[in-house]
Amino acid sequence: MKNNRGKGKESFRFYGQILRRKRKELGLTIEKAAELGNLSSRGYAKIEKGTGDPKFSSVLRLAAAYGMDLGELNDCIRNDSIPIEKNP
Repeated sequence: MKNNRGKGKESFRFYGQILRRKRKELGLTIEKAAELGNLSSRGYAKIEKGTGDPKFSSVLRLAAAYGMDLGELNDCIRNDSIPIEKNP
């Protein structure tokens, strides 16, 4: 049986990169973005870097604050429309 451990974290890494791109497009600081998502600045930064293990509800709350929905987030991942950053 194939081990899928870590697969969810890979998705969150993609989500973090998408949220980072969108935050920058909107001209928001990490602090302001964290406030919009009701997160600490440190917690938000971990999401962007892909080093945190956020609740999915946190990712959705941030996306909604940026005017995105789950479909848009998933489309970005499915279509590889967000490049992987080596040093986010």
